Amino acid sequence: MYVFEPTTDRQQIPSICRRTFGGGTRNRSHNFRFFVVVFGTYIIINNNPSPSTEQLINIIMTHLLIGFSQPEIKETVANFGTLDATAKELLLSAHAVRQRAYAPYSNFKVGAAFRATPSNIIFTGCNVENAAFTPTACAERTALTKAISEGYQKFSTGAVVAYAPDVFTSPCGVCRQFIREFAGSTDIPIYIARAIADRSPDQPFLDDDPVLCTSIFNLLPNSFHTY
Repeated sequence: MYVFEPTTDRQQIPSICRRTFGGGTRNRSHNFRFFVVVFGTYIIINNNPSPSTEQLINIIMTHLLIGFSQPEIKETVANFGTLDATAKELLLSAHAVRQRAYAPYSNFKVGAAFRATPSNIIFTGCNVENAAFTPTACAERTALTKAISEGYQKFSTGAVVAYAPDVFTSPCGVCRQFIREFAGSTDIPIYIARAIADRSPDQPFLDDDPVLCTSIFNLLPNSFHTY
């Protein structure tokens, strides 16, 4: 059994032993001594008399990973026709707003949609490019910024639609961090589909079209966030 607590005061070791094992550095009921190591700001108390350095490092690393948000949704590819009505609605909204994208420099149009909670209002956004490139606004951030400006900061699902041959177009790194900001401790499902140019605006997706069903914690694992 391993026990570790963040501390910078090494004089706390005896009290940590007492709190953890109900005794000093000797546990009378089990009759063994504890191997105590101070590793940076971590105290490791171990009833194994000779742990390896690798074991100690693995213990610390496992502890540090506890704070990271883990994906709650398994990433899969599904056919459009198998999705529920709310997911289809988001994708259709993202496809519609994609037509309004301002992309004279790249000609790469992107549409995004996010459903606010608990209102269920859908906020959409398209990419807006700029001659200086840096001021360009991505579709995902445009949609979320619209929602935030209207007083909504929580979202249940999102969708992104763009077109590239034979590949899904997922949010860029900046947009992933932007979405992550409003996820809190709850994963946000995100549906990603491809916009086929020769499709009718009234039926942009067919039932057998592939859709990447992912989430923000899948797209941005071990993400930065304040806890």
